[in-house]
Amino acid sequence: MPTYTGSRHGDVIEVTVDGVPLQPRLDIRCLSEDGYEWGYVGSGPYQLALDILAHQLGERHALAHYRSFCENTIARLRTDFWTLEGDQIEMSLQGVVEVDMTLEELLNKAGKENSSTDEGAKDNSPEAQEKAKGHGRNGAEAYIGADKVCVPHESLKPGDTCPNCKKGTVYESVKPGHLVRIRGQAPLGATVYELQKLRCNLCGQIYTAQTQPGVGPHKYDAESASMIALLK
Repeated sequence: MPTYTGSRHGDVIEVTVDGVPLQPRLDIRCLSEDGYEWGYVGSGPYQLALDILAHQLGERHALAHYRSFCENTIARLRTDFWTLEGDQIEMSLQGVVEVDMTLEELLNKAGKENSSTDEGAKDNSPEAQEKAKGHGRNGAEAYIGADKVCVPHESLKPGDTCPNCKKGTVYESVKPGHLVRIRGQAPLGATVYELQKLRCNLCGQIYTAQTQPGVGPHKYDAESASMIALLK
């Protein structure tokens, strides 16, 4: 079994597996472009959990279990130096239920069940109010080959004081917001923007990162609309 080791020297963080630097797997899912972290729940710890599980168990298990592994193990590493053995990692996942379907299939199934049982019900939560009108049938997860851009909040980071209540601290929500932009190119190209979301631990206020300059308000640009019309 491999041995994973993490060390922090000032601002320098290093994570190795059997003495070799752990390979970042942003190709699987981009959760943090700022490197690894541990000791709390957030983008850096999530990326570390994903990459360790991808090395230990493979991509499929990593995507299924990185959140629970982060919350139950990585977030509890409170020292500047730690070691995790491969068998410890596998034991920590015992009892975790793995759903035998893809994320897209699971979301579609959940959406159908919710629409049949809660038809007509309205969600007035802050997160629901933030959703833009005009979402298509396909969620961001459906665009497997799309470019992914992680967009951090422009003025806040996990651990900052909440600007709303001035007492709580903001932490990263489990799921970022997604913005899909499709452009017309040979024949179509897409970019999924993962917008960081921070929530106050006291008042519950949610702060969502703003899109980058140049990202238009429409999901499809003019060229992609023309291309779709030609392909029909």
